[in-house]
Amino acid sequence: MCMICVKPAGAKWNMDGLRRAVEVNPNGLGVAWRTNDGTLAVRHSLCPSDLEKLLQQVPRRAPALFHCRYTTHGLTILENTHPFRVAGRPNLAFAHNGMITQFPVDEVKSDTRIFNESILSQCRARFEEQQDALERMAQLTRSKFAFLRADGRWFLAGAFHQYRGCWYSNSGYRPPVTLPLFTLPDWPSTDKAATWPMAKSRFSWLPQPQEKS
Repeated sequence: MCMICVKPAGAKWNMDGLRRAVEVNPNGLGVAWRTNDGTLAVRHSLCPSDLEKLLQQVPRRAPALFHCRYTTHGLTILENTHPFRVAGRPNLAFAHNGMITQFPVDEVKSDTRIFNESILSQCRARFEEQQDALERMAQLTRSKFAFLRADGRWFLAGAFHQYRGCWYSNSGYRPPVTLPLFTLPDWPSTDKAATWPMAKSRFSWLPQPQEKS
């Protein structure tokens, strides 16, 4: 499943929501942010309990990119943990939500890691500024992408939504929905079904008993 969260400059992390997301996506988490000296910092962990420690490193005024992973391809290792630095561009990080099925399955590398090494590495400079190209990328891979640059600019591809100042790739941060329990009425005996009002209206599709002659 995975989940991406983009925190614009000045926004606050929704810590309760991110804890819920990490609970269901426990196979690696990471964050990238713009540092005070204008470079891009990227940190990873395989331990869900490191969430607070990772995010405490990010100044509130800094834009940041968070991702928690659910392993579908490759091993659960740091090398497969998002965000990645785009191959050949150390000042551009990205995270991916979805499954890229256009590549042969690799037992070690994740689909995102392969996509970075084989596709993004070949993209022209500043491709992330071309929104049409990003949306095409999202459509072809049936995925969502978020990019963060060292200058603080960030870019989204695919269907994201905003909640309390941050942008999310899905609703994995929300609490589970609990449906109210309900009780069906007692099913009538066969000889009373024909006179039961519900059997003639709401459940009229049920077979009705033959009247006795």
